[in-house]
Amino acid sequence: MPDLIRCPACNAKVPADAQVCRNCGNIIGELVCPKCGSKETEKLQGMRQAAYAVIFGSLNSFRAYHCRSCGKIFRPK
Repeated sequence: MPDLIRCPACNAKVPADAQVCRNCGNIIGELVCPKCGSKETEKLQGMRQAAYAVIFGSLNSFRAYHCRSCGKIFRPK
């Protein structure tokens, strides 16, 4: 069983290696792009979030991030 920590925003238990709380979406630590390793990431918003919602489902779009360096759209673990 993985080690668990508490989210500082909502106090939910999350895996110690998590980058984002699965309960409230709070960023825990630093987000790193899985493709290029860049820390220049931002949460999807506006039209990009809407397009992602149409393709992958509306719930998934609220936890999607965009890498400013390589353009990859990803969901943190």
